Amino acid sequence: MDGQNSLADVFRFAQLRPARPVRESNGVALVIGEVSQQLGDATTVDERIVLANEVLSDGERSVRNVGELALGPEILEAYGEMGSKETPTVGTLVAEISDVEALVARPEFEDDRTRLSNTLLASTYGTRDADLNLRRLALVYRLYAALRLAASGDGHNVTLAELAAIPVVGPPPSPPSAATPASLGTAIDSLPVVAGGGAKGAPAVLGNAMDAAGEIARFDVGGHLVQPDGKGRAITGSVPFTLTAAARAGLSTGTTAVLASHSIDLTKTPAYAAVSLLHDLAETPVRQPFGAHGERMLGTPGMVVARKGAVLQAGHRPRVKAVGIASLLVVKQQIKRYEAAEIAHVENVIAGERRVREHRRLERTEDIITIETERSSERENELETTDRFELNRETSRTLREDRQAGVELSLSGKYGPTVEFTSNAEMTVEQAKEESTRNATTFSKEVVQRSLERVVERVREERVRRIVQETEERNLHEMTNSTDDHHSAIYQFLDKVYEAQVFDYGIRQMFDFMVPEPASFLWFREQAPVAGPRLPVPPPRLDSYAPNAGYVDATNFRELAALYGATDVEAPPPLYVTVTAVLDHGPADGATEEGRLRSRGRLDLAVPAGYTPWHAAFTGIAMTDDLPVIAISTGWHSLLLRATAGDREVFDSAKDHKLYSFPLRLFADFSSNPVDAVADTKLAFTVIGYETNAYTVNAELVCRRREPILTQWRLTTYAKIEAAYQDRLREHQQEVADLEARQASPVSPYGASPQQNRATVRDELKKHCLTIVTGQTYDAISAPQDGAPPTFDLERAAAEGAFVRFFEHAFEWDQLQYVCYPYFWARKETWAERFGRQDADPEFRDFWRAGWARVVVPARPGFEAAIRHFLQFRTLPPSAVDPEVESETYLPIVKEISERTGRGQGELPVGDPWEVRIPTSMVLVRAGSDLPTWRRTDADSWAWTPDDAPAPATDGAAAPGTDR
Repeated sequence: MDGQNSLADVFRFAQLRPARPVRESNGVALVIGEVSQQLGDATTVDERIVLANEVLSDGERSVRNVGELALGPEILEAYGEMGSKETPTVGTLVAEISDVEALVARPEFEDDRTRLSNTLLASTYGTRDADLNLRRLALVYRLYAALRLAASGDGHNVTLAELAAIPVVGPPPSPPSAATPASLGTAIDSLPVVAGGGAKGAPAVLGNAMDAAGEIARFDVGGHLVQPDGKGRAITGSVPFTLTAAARAGLSTGTTAVLASHSIDLTKTPAYAAVSLLHDLAETPVRQPFGAHGERMLGTPGMVVARKGAVLQAGHRPRVKAVGIASLLVVKQQIKRYEAAEIAHVENVIAGERRVREHRRLERTEDIITIETERSSERENELETTDRFELNRETSRTLREDRQAGVELSLSGKYGPTVEFTSNAEMTVEQAKEESTRNATTFSKEVVQRSLERVVERVREERVRRIVQETEERNLHEMTNSTDDHHSAIYQFLDKVYEAQVFDYGIRQMFDFMVPEPASFLWFREQAPVAGPRLPVPPPRLDSYAPNAGYVDATNFRELAALYGATDVEAPPPLYVTVTAVLDHGPADGATEEGRLRSRGRLDLAVPAGYTPWHAAFTGIAMTDDLPVIAISTGWHSLLLRATAGDREVFDSAKDHKLYSFPLRLFADFSSNPVDAVADTKLAFTVIGYETNAYTVNAELVCRRREPILTQWRLTTYAKIEAAYQDRLREHQQEVADLEARQASPVSPYGASPQQNRATVRDELKKHCLTIVTGQTYDAISAPQDGAPPTFDLERAAAEGAFVRFFEHAFEWDQLQYVCYPYFWARKETWAERFGRQDADPEFRDFWRAGWARVVVPARPGFEAAIRHFLQFRTLPPSAVDPEVESETYLPIVKEISERTGRGQGELPVGDPWEVRIPTSMVLVRAGSDLPTWRRTDADSWAWTPDDAPAPATDGAAAPGTDR
C-alpha cells in the first residue's frame, strides 16, 4: 500500500458496519427461571449437585414421567397419530390439535414446560436421574416448544424427524434482556434416539430396555398393580401383580415399543417379571464424559459441539467483535546498546586477604514402589483300602461208647413148705457216634490312601521406579589480595536500551482481545515437561466419566471396569430376588378326615440381606374325598382357599370312595406396606389344612432390592474402579518418567535468546486469540492418522486445511501488538509463583508473570467480509473454503513469506524515535573503583544517561526491528 489509502480502500472500509443480529438457530432453549438462576449462582460443584437433586426430588418443580404433566398425554396422543402420516411435520401435528393457540394459552401449558425444563436442566448436574427417561422428556419438551412456536405462525415446515434431532439448549449464564421465542434451526448436539419400526416418516421410537425396565419398576407398587381379592385369590380373568390398565396407559411410547419388540404382554406378565426380563435384554452403553471440553468439527470447519455437562448454549458464539476502523500504527523497537545501571553489589578485599565462597545446590528425586503378595495353601486327603480273603475249614468227629454191666441176685429159700428161693441178673451197653464238618469264607477289602499336599506360593512383585534426577551447581568464588592496598569490586546491573519508532501501515479493521493468563501453557509445560513427540496417552480421567460413586450403575460399570482394567468388579445386585420353599404333607392314601382338623405345617422363607418382601405366590395341590379348606397366614396376610365342587378333579376312583384333587393358587402383596426386613430375616407362613391330609404347597417370595445395598455396591465398585484407574495412572507416569529420563537434554544455562522468546510469546497469544474467535481448543484436528508410517484422512485434511489457511491469512498476525498486565490479575493461588519468576529477558519475564494480556490484531485487507461472515454464521464463506488466485481471500505465498521474514511493507514513520531503557537481572563488574554518575540529557525533558555512556547515535532513525 506504500502507506497510502486509495479511494477504493476508504470506500471499502466505510461500508463495514456492525454485524446484524441473526436469529438463534442452535436448538430449543430451556426456560430461564428460578432453577437456572440457582444453579448458575452455585459456587461449587457439590453445591450444584445438591441443588439439582433437590429439584429432581420436588414434584412441584420437576417431573418424573409424562403422566405427571397436565397436557402431556394429550400432546403425546396427537403425536402418536403421526405414525401413519407420510413425512409428518409440525404443521401436521398442529392439524391434529383442534385449537393450538388455545392450548398454548392455557396456564397448564407453561407450567408443564417449566417443569420439563427444570428436570432436563437439573439432570445435567444431579445424581438422581438414573430412573428418568431423559430422551422421552426431551422429546416432549421439543413438542411443547414446537407448538409454542407454531402458535405464533412459525416452524410449521419442520419435520418431526428434524424436531427429534434438534438439541435442547441450556440457558446462558446470565438472562438476556429480552426473552425471545425458541426457534427451530440446525441441530448441533441432539439427544440420540433409537430408531424403531413404523410407517415411513413416523417419529422415532424412543427408549431402550433399561429405560423401559426402570419405568415399569416405578409402577410396581400398590395401586398400580392388579391385586388379588381379600382372601388372596386371583380375580377371575386377571393375573395378580400385572399393571392395571391405567398404569399401562401411563407408560411412554418408547417403553410400549420396547415391550412389543420383545413380545412382553403386561396383561399376562407380572411387573416384576417384566422388569427382570428387560434387565437381561438391556444394552449398557458407557456414559459420555461429564463436563468434558472435547470438541469436534462437524461438516464445515468452525462448527463445534457443546457436550452435556455445562449450562451453556450449544455451539460457540464469538466473544470478540471488531472494535472499529483505524490506521494501523505499529511501534517497532530495536536494541541499540547495553548500559551499566545502578550498583548491584560491592565486594571488598583488604590487603593480604583471601576470600573463598563456594555454593553447591543439589536436587535428588527417587521413588521406589514394592508390592508383595504371599499365598499359602495346604490340603490333606486320606483314603485307606484293605483286601482280606479267608477260607476256614473245620472237621470234628466224636465217638462215644458206654457199657454198663450189673448183676442183681436175690435168693430166697424155703425149706419145706416154708422155704422159697428167687434169683435175678441185669446187663446194659450204650454206644454213640457224632461227626460234623464246618466251612467258613470271609472276604473284606480295606483301602488306605494318604495324600498330603502342601502348596506354598509366595509372589513378590517389586516395581522399582528409580528416577534419579540430580541437579548440582557449584560456584567457587575466590578473591585474593596479595598487595598492600585495599581493593573493591563494584557490580552494576545492566540495562537494555532500545530505540522505538511508530510506523503507519494504513487503515485496518481492528480486533481487540483480552487473554487470561497468557503463559498458561508455558507453566503447564514446565510443571509437566514433555519428554518427546510420542508420549504415551494417559488414561482418561475417571472424574470425567464418574465424578463419584453415585454415577456408577448397571448401565456403565462394565465399560468403566474395562476402560481401566478392573478385573474384580461384580454385577449390581438384581432389583428382584425370588426365594422358594416347598411343604409336602401326609400320605396319598385317601384316609377319611371325618370333619376334623387334620394337619398344620410351616414354611420359612429367608429374605436375602438388603432386600424386602414384595410379592408372594402359593401354588400346589390337595387330595381328599371331601371339600378341603387350606389357610395360609403370616403376620401381614391371611389367605384362605375354600374349595368348591367345581374345583375338584377325580384323582382315584378305584377304591370304595373316590379321591379328588384340588388346585391351590393364593397370592399376597407386600409392596403397599413393605416389611422392615433386616439381615437374616425369615418370613414364616403357617399352613393349616382341614378335610385334607395330603397336600403340597409351593411358596414363591419375590423380594425387592433396598437402596442401601445398591449404595454399598456403588461404593465398592467405584473403589475398585478407582484403584484400577490409579494403577493405570501410575503405570503411565512411570512410562512417561522413563521416556523423560532417556530423552532429557541439558538446558542452556543462559536460556533462549530474546528473539526466540518474542516468537514464543507471539505464537501463544495467537493461539489464545484463535480460541476466542473459533471456540476451538484444538481437539478437533483429526486429519493425521496414526500408522506405520502415519497417514492422514483426505476428507478431513481438506476441511481442516481450509480452516487453518483461512485463519492464518485472515488476520495480520505479524502486526500483532500486546500489553501484559501484572500477576495479581491471575488466580490468587498462583501469585507467589508468578511473582518469584525470574528471567534474563525482562519482556519474557513479564509474559511469564502476566495475569492477563491485551492483544490487538488487524484484519488483513480484503478479508473483512469473510471474517464477518464467520462471526455471524459460524461457517467459512464459500470463497474462503477453496479460494481462487483472483479472489480477495487468496494470499500469495511469496507475500506470506516476505511478511514472516520481516520485509518492509511500505509503512511510513510517524513522529520522532525515542529510546526505551529496560532493566535486566544481569550484572557487570565495573572497571576501576570510581562510582557511577548520571546526567540529564535535556533540560526540557526528564531523560537521564550515565556519564560514561556512549554518545547517542546520529545516523537517523533506526531500522525497523522488534515491534510490540
